Amino acid sequence: MLSLIYPKDTHMDFNIASCLNMVSKGVGIHPETKEHLVSGARVLMSGLGADEIFGGYSRYWVAFRRAGFEAL
Repeated sequence: MLSLIYPKDTHMDFNIASCLNMVSKGVGIHPETKEHLVSGARVLMSGLGADEIFGGYSRYWVAFRRAGFEAL
């Protein structure tokens, strides 16, 4: 995995890459029931900082609320 990280200038680069790697696998444990979970999602959307505010992600939420997953 380390060869895929770019840039490799800071610890933050590694931290962000590690989080994205874990999330992209789509597996986890439910915090209350301890049940093993596997996501069926095929798309991972990520935004850092201004992306969430100015990147237009709110339009996806509005589309989802109007027509569900088919709208996405």
